[in-house]
Order: sequence, then structure tokens, then C-alpha cells
Amino acid sequence: MRKNSPWNLIDTPSDPAAEIIRRADPDHPLEFFRGKDHLGRHLFIFRISGDAEELARPPELAGIDVFYEFIDSGLWQLKLALRDAQQFDIFTALCANLMQATRRISPGEQKRAVGVVLTRLRRWQQMLQKKRSDLLPESVRIGLFGELLFLRDVLRSRMTATDSLKCWRGPLGEEQDFAVGPILVEIKTQRATSDRHLRISSPDQLYSRSGDIILCHQTLHTEARDGKGDSLNALARQVISDMETADPVAGDCVRSVLMEFGYEDRPEYNEPVYVLNRRDYYRVRDSFPRITPEVIPAGVVSLSYSIEVETCSDFLENEEIVFGEVCNGG
Repeated sequence: MRKNSPWNLIDTPSDPAAEIIRRADPDHPLEFFRGKDHLGRHLFIFRISGDAEELARPPELAGIDVFYEFIDSGLWQLKLALRDAQQFDIFTALCANLMQATRRISPGEQKRAVGVVLTRLRRWQQMLQKKRSDLLPESVRIGLFGELLFLRDVLRSRMTATDSLKCWRGPLGEEQDFAVGPILVEIKTQRATSDRHLRISSPDQLYSRSGDIILCHQTLHTEARDGKGDSLNALARQVISDMETADPVAGDCVRSVLMEFGYEDRPEYNEPVYVLNRRDYYRVRDSFPRITPEVIPAGVVSLSYSIEVETCSDFLENEEIVFGEVCNGG
């Protein structure tokens, strides 16, 4: 159990009927609490307004009790109680994930909030039941490395740990990987020796009504150069350490995202060593080479395509112009 855990700041009550709880994040729009019961068990609580009939049954999680408690008329709470102390890292990462996934939901959207929390719990139930015997495909490893690299180099150098993590939206099911203020960022990372094609997984990936889209294209060398370079394990450890030093909850958020990717620290991920070759930004505007949802014929339910990088040169943007003002509160 980590010494800097927020639960360490909470005392264990002596009264068997008592619990000591604290608001997990006063800035979060919803009511989440950390706590302990008289047995010293770690608790995580989500306060809910609504009727009991609308509350779907929560999933079962290994080592973690998940259940509803009635508080008062129209007020309930969904409680997670850590039963197996060996699952502490998973428990804290899950709690951070639930808060991150609901951060954009207003207090008046209780039904939506409950739906998101239960969906996240089911997702974690499935993840924890899967066997971790298979290695991540290389494309997933490079994609994860690229997102961690962007987080470390571009966002973390301009923002606090907590604010930079709030921007990381792809693992929560959103179309683009990051949302930096009004700017949506899609990260595409590939080997420097790969073909110069950007693979787009859906028409919605380069389409949005809610903000500008920036396409970030990163290419990597797969060997150390001048003593520089990181393996996937090394970069993940760096990011976790940096975030955790700044804020223990931020460290839990990173762990939760890594688990969403199916990543765990394994010797096989100590190689290869990647080095950033170049990073380019393209602003997706009306004439950008892309397929948008409105031009897709009725009946087409899925579509992916590729873009030649050379055709995007007219849309190049400068990193500081794109992110400098928005990241620094301008």
C-alpha cells in the first residue's frame, strides 16, 4: 500500500456503526467520497439522487464489494468497499477512473452519471477477468507510447499533472485522444520507416461540432540515438512517477488509463527503445482530406480509411501557436 494514498489521511473510526468519509474532489461536479469503516476497509462512495427502481444492479468485482445503500428519501449511495488489500492499486485506479469518466457530467444529470459509472464498472469487470497472457500488438504498443509521449512532452510541460490528465479522453471512449480546452487532438504515431499513411478508424475521428481538431503525427526511430530513447515500460514509469509526485490521485489516473489499454509492466516491453523522430500538427479544416459522416450513404455502418501524409502539408500548424495560449490559460 502506497504511503501517499489519500486514504492514509482518513482515520479509522472506533464505532462499529460509524464511517469517516471525505469529499474526494471538491471541484468535481458530482458527489464522490473516500472513506474508511471501523474495520479499516477503504471505501469509495458515489451519492445518487433518484428512485430505487432506476438503479441497475452493479457488477461484481473480485476483492471489491459493490452495493447500494439507502440514505434518505430519494437519496442513495453506491459504495465500493475494498475487501482484499492486495487489490489496493486496482481499487484506487478504478476510483480515479470513475471520477475522470464523469467529470464533464453536471449535477442535474444523475441518470446519465449512474449509467456512466455502471458502464465503467462493467468495463473493469471485463478487464479484470481477462487473462493477461498475450502481449499487446505492436500497433497498440506504439499507439500507447505515442499518447504517453504527447502527454509528457506537450501537455505536462505546460500544465499541472491533474489538468493534463483531464485532457486525456480517448481511453474513456471519446472519438479523439485528447481534449485541450476547445481543441480536440487525435494522435497518430508510427515507425519512421512505415508507409506515410495515416489510418483513420472512423468518420467521426476527424469530425466534430464541438471544437477544432488537430491531428498530431509522430514518427519514431526504434533504436536509441545519442543515448536517448525510452522503452514503453520506461516511459510509463516516468509518467506515473511524475504524476504521482505531483498528485497521488493523478498517479492513480495514469494507472487506470494504462489498464484500459491492457498494459501492465512486463519484461517484454523493455524493448524496443523508441526515439521521437519528428512531430507534426495539422489543423483539420473543411478542405482537409477526410471522410465526414454526412457524405456516407445510408446503410454504411462502419468505415475506416487512410490519408497520405503529403496531402496534409497545407494544413501544418506550429505547436506553440496551437497549445501555448490554451494551456497557459490565455
